[in-house]
Amino acid sequence: MNIGKSIASVGRPVAYYPSIARAVGGVSTGILLCQLLYWTGKGKHPESIYKGSAELEDETGLTYREQLTARKKLRGLGVIRERYARLEHSTYFE
Repeated sequence: MNIGKSIASVGRPVAYYPSIARAVGGVSTGILLCQLLYWTGKGKHPESIYKGSAELEDETGLTYREQLTARKKLRGLGVIRERYARLEHSTYFE
């Protein structure tokens, strides 16, 4: 069994910086922030990011509850802002 081939079949990696996790108070919060930073400027709206919770879970492995906790910490630190587009039923991260 070749470990390189086995890992390639698992999926794509997520960039994670332990120093960011320490700065924002936890691994889950750090992983979410790193993922949001990765997507900054890559979507339809350059000033914001739209990611649904299911999509974030696929990308990071963070459950919906873990995402809620991480988002609350990031909002409290003033690192992110969220805008809920009611008619679209979408939350945008800014």
